[in-house]
Amino acid sequence: MTFIDGVLLLNLIVSHFFIVILIDWLLKRILKPHSRNYQIYDPKEDILIKDKKATAQELAHKYKPLIEQSVQLRGPDPSFMFYEVVKNNDMHLTIIYRVVWPDEVHPNPIIHFIYKAFRIFYYGSYQDMELIVLKIERKTGQIAIIKYETDSSANPDVFISDHTKVTFKRRFTERKENIFSIHLNGKYSGETELSFKRTHPKIPVLTWNHVFAIKKRDNEEYKVFDLPLALLTEYYYQKFRFDRRSCIDFCAKK
Repeated sequence: MTFIDGVLLLNLIVSHFFIVILIDWLLKRILKPHSRNYQIYDPKEDILIKDKKATAQELAHKYKPLIEQSVQLRGPDPSFMFYEVVKNNDMHLTIIYRVVWPDEVHPNPIIHFIYKAFRIFYYGSYQDMELIVLKIERKTGQIAIIKYETDSSANPDVFISDHTKVTFKRRFTERKENIFSIHLNGKYSGETELSFKRTHPKIPVLTWNHVFAIKKRDNEEYKVFDLPLALLTEYYYQKFRFDRRSCIDFCAKK
């Protein structure tokens, strides 16, 4: 090997070394999970609602949504829910539920394969997890606000979902009907009566990627899921990259 060959080889080694260091730095920066920027109650911690004390875990079970999924919808049934009870001092107590499905099945098999690989890389798992935010009025103990994501097309096989944010706000009247105003991406869009089983709102699934519907589709059979709950600890928050998933009001530190 000549002197020139040695210099060229050294340059090649050094350049590759710095490229490897740069790639490693970029990957760690890109893939580094972030912690949540809000505090949650311990499951056994007491909370005052309607002048009565109950633990965070008890309240999470009391208001847990029931998930309605059409038997005609492609893909698996939901398996369980993560939950968080957020520590705040306003007039509403916030409970965040994240419904977990083993997978989500795109209508196009090729896109499904590519998207599944992407989810493993980007979210740390191909399991699908969709959130529902409930705000309970502390004074009355009633659900005052419900938030989640829907799709404006209302097509269960939509190619790419637009993840429209929907907010339901209860109209407190003397009648005991569950009348809520509808707000799509912050804009008023009429009113509807939501379905409840006692204190549990019934939330219908709309699409293959499990964004939720405003109303169930007519002439379809739905299964109702009363899912088990699991606390969303900081470990699972980072493991399943909830800092990258839909967050609505409560997002991670960046």
